[in-house]
Amino acid sequence: FIFHNFSLLQMADRDYAKITSMKGLKACLMCRLIKNEKAFKVDGCENCGKDFQIKDGTTSHYEGMIFITKPQESWVARWNRLTDVVPGCYCIKILGDKYD
Repeated sequence: FIFHNFSLLQMADRDYAKITSMKGLKACLMCRLIKNEKAFKVDGCENCGKDFQIKDGTTSHYEGMIFITKPQESWVARWNRLTDVVPGCYCIKILGDKYD
């Protein structure tokens, strides 16, 4: 099952994700948040802080995607140890020591 496009998802008057293409997506190495490079440059990582470095802190080598809207209530978030994160799209697994 492959997602080709995500659109803006609005829940409770909050924008959670704006991923319009699967190209150029990167995952934060610390919290596994997935965003495009431009979004990381503008906002940094909402979980890890704005001082985080895109070059050393993200990778495009990851596996699987989950979208979490209510981390504190989600069993999927608990299973993936993602209960203390902002709502958004997360990878399931970072692959190897691939930095880019």
